[in-house]
Amino acid sequence: MKIKLENINSSPEGCLDIYFNDYINGVNLDKKVTANLTAKACGADILVNGNINAKVILQCDRCLENYVQDINIEINEKFVKNPIFSTEHGEYELSGGQFVEELGDIEEIDVDELIYQLIVLEIPNKNLCRVDCPGIIEFQDDADKNSDKYIDERLEVFKRFSENNLDNIMETTKRI
Repeated sequence: MKIKLENINSSPEGCLDIYFNDYINGVNLDKKVTANLTAKACGADILVNGNINAKVILQCDRCLENYVQDINIEINEKFVKNPIFSTEHGEYELSGGQFVEELGDIEEIDVDELIYQLIVLEIPNKNLCRVDCPGIIEFQDDADKNSDKYIDERLEVFKRFSENNLDNIMETTKRI
């Protein structure tokens, strides 16, 4: 869905309500994404406010099972027609009011792309179906059974060091 800037500017009070209820390409969704947005013209700039709700299907990083993650986003985006920086300088440090998207020669806002970007940014880095997810059960059982069978021979030195050190501490404590 693309919204032409001229439609926003020519709408009553320079305000256009956008209702979105569709799937987004590139995101594994359980249901359609719903969004209630308002695009408002402020001079040459466009402000987009509203909320986005989505149910994304993710894979748990521990147990590898799929689960549904609710994503609720409050959106407050600003699109500016004129560049905020000149191209003469190489680097800038952005401050609070400078997190905007420059439209340049673009005459429309791609709502699908905007919603896609916001959903992807809200997906957690560590996907867990629940906080106390134990992981893959089959591998846990095998790890418990095999943990005493194999000890890396290179680490045997540390085991002896630890046992000798413990004996020395016990003897010293008995003398005191």
